[in-house]
Order: sequence, then structure tokens, then C-alpha cells
Amino acid sequence: MQPLGIRALGRLEKRTRVAEAAQAVFREKGYEAAGMRLIAARAGVSIGTVFEFAKDKRSLLLLVFGHNLELCTQRAVATLDRDASLVDQLVHIYRERYNFFYDDINISLPLHRELSFFFPDDKTQDPESPIAQYLEKRTAGRAQIVKLIEDQQAAGFVDATHDARDIAAVIIAVHQVEMRDWLSREHHSVAAGLKRLRHILSLALMGVMITSSNDKEF
Repeated sequence: MQPLGIRALGRLEKRTRVAEAAQAVFREKGYEAAGMRLIAARAGVSIGTVFEFAKDKRSLLLLVFGHNLELCTQRAVATLDRDASLVDQLVHIYRERYNFFYDDINISLPLHRELSFFFPDDKTQDPESPIAQYLEKRTAGRAQIVKLIEDQQAAGFVDATHDARDIAAVIIAVHQVEMRDWLSREHHSVAAGLKRLRHILSLALMGVMITSSNDKEF
């Protein structure tokens, strides 16, 4: 991969500043009260520059989430135990996301409201747009889950007669439902959320698991 030029580096630096400013303002003011001009001021850029990277506040929310989702994935993959059971691996990966959502509740709740019925109106848009980048990261995340399942199938721990993509679809659906339920609780903790997620994932995958290593405590 060729190094970025000066102009591209400058644009990336501005984009990062806008994303960090948006995250800070969402965290302090809440999503509804956050204004585009306030975010621009926090980032030290013009309102026009903010609109270059995000056409509206929802796009800014996706910009923030996409950036953090990538960081969560990098941390989880770097410390993943490849010899652990599938459920252990999944809980390990999702733990990073639970930590992010717990720390940034003023971002988490509006984000899940926006994503619950998220149907992008233009999938062929600028690949640098927040929506396009979010979709790219979402696809990469799903591919990662499929790869974990395929590895477990190759090792003989998961029934290989089932399509790994179908098993991944079940896992993702369970995670989405459990995450929304966890966030909706008045008093929630990461440990409690992950314990519940582990239990439901174990039930959901019971029909395809052949054998597994002992689940680890967290």
C-alpha cells in the first residue's frame, strides 16, 4: 500500500478531528441536543468542512461508530484465543463492543435506534462517506464471524453440514437483540450483559455444536 500524500493526510486528520469532536459533543450534550455548528467549533473547522464528511447528524453518528467499531475489532482480534470454544471467542469479540457502548451511553441508545431500521438509500455512494464505510465495516465484521465458525467446523467442533453464513446470521441476530435489551435496562453492567449473551448464544448454537472446550469465566 502506498503512503498517503500530504493532501490525503490532511483530509484524514480533519476527518478524525470531526469524528472525535462529534463523539465528545454527543457524550456531553446527548445526541438530540448536539448541533452541527457546535461540533464544527469543537473540531476547529468550518461547518462546511463538517458537511464534507457527514451530510447530517445521523451520518456523524455512523462516523463515530465506524471509527470505534474498527478499534474494537482490532483489539479483540489481537487478543483472541484461537483454541477457545466458539462461544468463548464470540463473547471475547463482543466484550469490546459492550465496553464501548457502556462508556458512551449517550451514543449507544440513539445509535441503536438509528440502526434498528437502517436501510441506506444509496449503496453506490462515495466510498468515503460514513454510511459506506459503516457498511464496509459491518460486512467485514460478519465475514470475521463466518471465519471463526469455519475454523471451528474444520476442527470438528461445529457441524460442518450447516452453512457457516447461516450460523453467523443466527449469532448476529442474537447479539443484536441481546444488546438492545441490555442497553434498555436502567441498571446494566458489562459483566451481566456478557453473562446473558453467553447463555443465549450457548442455547442458540446447541444444535450445531459437536463438542467444545470448557467455557472460561470472565
